[in-house]
Amino acid sequence: MPAFASLFQNQEERDHPENAKVSGSIPAWLSGCYLRVGPGKFDIGGISMRHFIDGYAMLSKFDIRNGTVTFDKKFVQSIAYKKAAEHKQPFFPEFATKGNIASTKNIFTRVANTFSSTDITDNCSINVYQIGDEVYAASETCHVHSIDTEKLESSDKIDYYKVFGVHMATAHPIEDKNGDWYNIGTSFTTGCKYQVLKIPASPNGPVKDALKKASVVATIYPSWNTYFSYYHTFAMTENYIIMIEQPLITSVLRLTDGDLDGQLTPNSWSLN
Repeated sequence: MPAFASLFQNQEERDHPENAKVSGSIPAWLSGCYLRVGPGKFDIGGISMRHFIDGYAMLSKFDIRNGTVTFDKKFVQSIAYKKAAEHKQPFFPEFATKGNIASTKNIFTRVANTFSSTDITDNCSINVYQIGDEVYAASETCHVHSIDTEKLESSDKIDYYKVFGVHMATAHPIEDKNGDWYNIGTSFTTGCKYQVLKIPASPNGPVKDALKKASVVATIYPSWNTYFSYYHTFAMTENYIIMIEQPLITSVLRLTDGDLDGQLTPNSWSLN
């Protein structure tokens, strides 16, 4: 399956934007940039990633100006990416790929960090979204990276664990008609729970100011005491948040054990 295999090819950053070949003509009124993120590096130090979303995040940008298109791509400068480059192997555990972090810390430090965000990957390879004038790259952990869309550089990082106390959150927040943003995250510090997160609109200020007023607006307890359901996204109407608690569930106890030895899956997953 050559087409499928091509998805797992390692990519390289560009030194400068490249002029794209345009078939036909681009309307003069069309101007802006199309930005995407996805996995771009699957092999490092002789180790291959075991899942597509484990590849280290790469930003791709098509810039459309005056009937021409330029293309550029750069890796998200996450701590996970930098540590992997430094150690010549994955450092943080990814979705299905073992990390080397366990070998760098003693057992006491590893236990202490199990229920914090310190040892959770910030490899944001799933989605980019815009809040106000700021663009963020995200995965399904508690870390999101602010992106400079002109230079494709990663700048500030937001840690949702420090803001909301969640270890995981979807990469697909939803904006309501008032400009408020909603998301769903999972916390397992004081028992499993899903939490509905709200970042209020901040039309005249940066997102970091809005985060000072961010809040958990609702808590939903799973159907199982030590398990939580996997969810990729959710739905929202004018009056309701809709979350489907699917039968694919994760054991917090096994997840913790996997976190200690540097491997999160597949042992923590099961079908109910």
